[in-house]
Amino acid sequence: MNAPDFLVIGAQKSGTTTLFSLLSKHPSIYLPPQKEVQFFSNDMLYSRGADWYCSENFSAGKAGDVLGEISPQYMAYEKVPGRIKELLPSIKLIAILRHPLERAFSQYQMTVRRGQENRGFLEAFEHSLKASKLGEVLPEGLAYYQHSNYTKILQQYLTFFSKEQILLLFLEDLKQSPELVLSAIYEYLDVPQTLPENSKVRLHAAGTIKYSWLDRFLRGQGVARSLLKRILPWRLRAAIKFWVEAFNIKKSEPQHIPDEVLRDYNWVVIEQKAFLKSTFGIDAPWQEWSARP
Repeated sequence: MNAPDFLVIGAQKSGTTTLFSLLSKHPSIYLPPQKEVQFFSNDMLYSRGADWYCSENFSAGKAGDVLGEISPQYMAYEKVPGRIKELLPSIKLIAILRHPLERAFSQYQMTVRRGQENRGFLEAFEHSLKASKLGEVLPEGLAYYQHSNYTKILQQYLTFFSKEQILLLFLEDLKQSPELVLSAIYEYLDVPQTLPENSKVRLHAAGTIKYSWLDRFLRGQGVARSLLKRILPWRLRAAIKFWVEAFNIKKSEPQHIPDEVLRDYNWVVIEQKAFLKSTFGIDAPWQEWSARP
């Protein structure tokens, strides 16, 4: 059974798509073409079992390849770490993190672009924070604070895995020095230090929808989509949807997170940095409000 050797577990809006593109170019690494497999986070897929998961996603890997997959949803659900542990107890995990407030704002922009959010960011973020305190479960797309609460997420993983099984990376470093980030991954996975020609590529940057009809088609349930479901296998459909969605984004000047959010919720940044330092001995490269010009 071709089981994966590593999983990139997220976080969402923290460079996982760029990592997917870069790691896919390594001659000794095999990734499924659709990127977000979501086996451990999607109950329907998980019910299909380990044999289906491995044969469906990794059977095309060559002998000697290091197999892996990238699903940022694996940092979105409490049930995921235990499921991974049960099937893959020796797995290598990679988490790439981002300034928690900027990550939340990027997620918010994506949700607005998809027509799933009409509140201002401050109202939406405060609602997610309140829901977290009350133990209320929000839809994945609206859980802005929850997905930036790396303390809770990584503590859940540490319940099942050792710190040595988790490689922590940062989007800020991937932007600044992609070669160093890739080198750290290659060393962790024990593959040759073969860097791609263009390591500065960045995908899924901020932008707007190019064609609204295409976006509606991707998210709708029309006759054409029903027909495609019957004709195309799940893996191929997922890959096509992923790349068409990326094509349908027109890059634009990035919007900036409101200053009042950075000021009033600076404690979120301080809290996450303190956890990473005390638990993993890592200094996160995130500016705090007092350090900003």
